[in-house]
Amino acid sequence: MCDVRVPIILGALSLLHDNRYILLALAPALVVVNVANAQCPTQKLDRVKHTINACKELLEGAKLTCPRDHVELTERARRLFEVEMSASRIQVQLLEKHPDFTTWKGCVEYVKGMYDIWNKIHQCAKDVREIEKSTLLTIEAEKQRQSCENIRDCDEICDALSSQSSARRRHRLGQALGAGNTTVSYETLASV
Repeated sequence: MCDVRVPIILGALSLLHDNRYILLALAPALVVVNVANAQCPTQKLDRVKHTINACKELLEGAKLTCPRDHVELTERARRLFEVEMSASRIQVQLLEKHPDFTTWKGCVEYVKGMYDIWNKIHQCAKDVREIEKSTLLTIEAEKQRQSCENIRDCDEICDALSSQSSARRRHRLGQALGAGNTTVSYETLASV
């Protein structure tokens, strides 16, 4: 929303004659407005909801790639649904909150209410980050387990192949020595 307004305002001001002082005065004000808008509870809640949806997709993918940890991932999904429910309740509070700026008491109550809502949004974001981090750790642990299993399988294959080739070499050497040749040439040993 603000990303469109700022360039339009600055573009309109650039058309004015001798506008450098206006721009110098207006630029910090626009920065403050943009920062305040980014910290607005509705904006922060929208970002938390987006993160919740991304975390849901991550959990679904983790359930497919980490079947050993299905119970743990299901518990995390339950926690994520609880966070989603909290975000929905916060949305309802934001929709029901009407500022009463006619009295000082109304202003103070509104600010306290917004502060509480902001703290709840912060807690939701923290919970989602914890769920996301633990899910990513589970996925990486599964990848490491699979890599170790693949390394072990490759080692077993290499050991089996090397033991078969050394058995063949011993067999050929035994044939060369067992043929009654008391002297074996260097070329025969090299070919074994």
